[in-house]
Amino acid sequence: MSSWLPVCLLASALIVRATKKKIWHLSPLLKENQPNYPIRRPTKKSITSFSNIKTISDLRRLASSLKSPLPALLPREFIPSERTDDGAIRILQFNILARGLSSPPNNGGFILSPVASLHFEHYRKYRLLEEILRFHPDIVTLEELDQYDDFFQPLMNKFGYDSIFQPKLDAPTLGIWTEIMTEKDRLGQIPYNSDGSAIFWKRSGFEGVQSRSLNYSSKDGTPHTQVGVVARLLNKKNGLTFLVACTHLKSKPPHEAKRVQQITQFMDYVFAMQTSKDEPIVLTGDFNADPNNDVHTAASARLTSAYQQLLGSEPAYTTCKVRKKGEACHTIDYIFLSNGAQVTSCLSIPEYSTLPTERIPTWSYPSDHLSIGADVLLWPTTTARIATSSRTCNDRNLN
Repeated sequence: MSSWLPVCLLASALIVRATKKKIWHLSPLLKENQPNYPIRRPTKKSITSFSNIKTISDLRRLASSLKSPLPALLPREFIPSERTDDGAIRILQFNILARGLSSPPNNGGFILSPVASLHFEHYRKYRLLEEILRFHPDIVTLEELDQYDDFFQPLMNKFGYDSIFQPKLDAPTLGIWTEIMTEKDRLGQIPYNSDGSAIFWKRSGFEGVQSRSLNYSSKDGTPHTQVGVVARLLNKKNGLTFLVACTHLKSKPPHEAKRVQQITQFMDYVFAMQTSKDEPIVLTGDFNADPNNDVHTAASARLTSAYQQLLGSEPAYTTCKVRKKGEACHTIDYIFLSNGAQVTSCLSIPEYSTLPTERIPTWSYPSDHLSIGADVLLWPTTTARIATSSRTCNDRNLN
């Protein structure tokens, strides 16, 4: 590889705008990233580049090249575990930990995590995809995704998923690359990309018919870094549409008011997209807020938490990590549903006592967040009627 290629890649990936207070590293918003951009974005890297990946076993094999013997991923299951053909849609929500936030120079600040286990290119990307695919979800929402075109889009496409993606406007990863990293740190690496949020869905069961993205802003019009993305999907089984929305709200404790503003903006935006008040809504994301604060309260005022509906409470934790300031284990990731939806099962959370001493990420789990999931009947009456009709027809055929 010639020496000028990383420079060219960096120049094409970043738009740098100076302000009096700071340097903004703006990710490019291409035409397909604007409201109503095409549902299926073109694949920049051909899926033939991944001819060695055809099954989940291939993902494990490739991950084992860096860690052998390969440890099993943390044991998880949907509770109740039996999945029936009742029309329920399996939703998986996952903050996957951006490559740029887990790599040199600080390796994400995970002081106990084995450094090699944080390597995205040779280990984490395979285990992240394994974690997603082992549950056979119908819909997947991801945050901190910064390898969309280069890995997740073509591979998820290969496993039967269509998708949309929206990068942040001023992702921290871009500032890390341009302002914090030394030339030695950059050596041998491709530039960090802007991370963002994405929605994937199985094309065999669903068709993407519309997508939009929202850039949050303050009352004075000042743009926020964070974004939200929305897809209107058509359920091929019953011919009805529903909205899936995904976001990653502002982090850090001092920004509670901004998070409340963002979730309120996003819900207003999503509800305004409804074709009728009966069109179901699925809202997921990393809210960077505990269940007992105003962000969760704002969401709960208009939507229902999947875990609370089925289990009576949110998970004990959805992230558990150790940095210099100590251990942080709490719940900040959620799946919310429009009223009327029925949750039939949820993805279990490992008992705290079973976690490795270094917590996560580690060799047995590739992110500092756990995926969460739910099997959901968005139209309980309609899906039950379709299932009954299908069984009746099958009985007639057997006779």
